[in-house]
Amino acid sequence: MGSCLAYLNENRKRFVSTELNAKARRGCYKLNMAASRQDWYLYEWLKATGKKQADIVRDLDWNKARVSLTIHGKQPYTRDDINELASYLSIATYELLMHPDDAMAIRRLRQEALRVVETSKDLPTNDLASGTNG
Repeated sequence: MGSCLAYLNENRKRFVSTELNAKARRGCYKLNMAASRQDWYLYEWLKATGKKQADIVRDLDWNKARVSLTIHGKQPYTRDDINELASYLSIATYELLMHPDDAMAIRRLRQEALRVVETSKDLPTNDLASGTNG
């Protein structure tokens, strides 16, 4: 055996026909299979906060191409980008990963839970300790 892998090709066929496979699969291959998937909701957050791409260009001093490519998921983003955009939109960084409606629902749920905790502080301590009212 040598130090390379050329020996693996010694028994290969001289001609491999891919035409039959190509004809059989024609029309079945989904062209968008390898398309990148947007994993954040920057565009929706801009709409929810009333901001536009031009606002980011002006306020954060980004160029137009960077803003457009970032919003449409065609340019990789960095942690600094996420932190800067979240701060600009006055939202938590993790909220960029969820639709604004979902984030607002979670905020309302959290506020309601805090309200319940605050009102439970007014209850007598003996009711809380025993778990009964009598």
